[in-house]
Amino acid sequence: MLVLNKVNLSIRRLVKCLALYRARRRSRQALLGLSDELLRDIGITRAQAYAEGNKAFWQSGTQAKRSSEKYSKTQSFFALKKRITR
Repeated sequence: MLVLNKVNLSIRRLVKCLALYRARRRSRQALLGLSDELLRDIGITRAQAYAEGNKAFWQSGTQAKRSSEKYSKTQSFFALKKRITR
């Protein structure tokens, strides 16, 4: 029973990790597709967008505070993009 619990826990961790990687990739690809005007709206430059967008999916932000700020901006971007594309 203990072995099954460990396997189950490992599988759950793997699924969470893969979901995180997928979300990072999608967010970064979407960031690269933004116009300069939308980038200005969320407070980043084209160079910052390229730097973030060209990271590999397994790479996180460089600093914890900056990562949370970028995550927040990315989430704002998705909300804005949904309104624009509808």
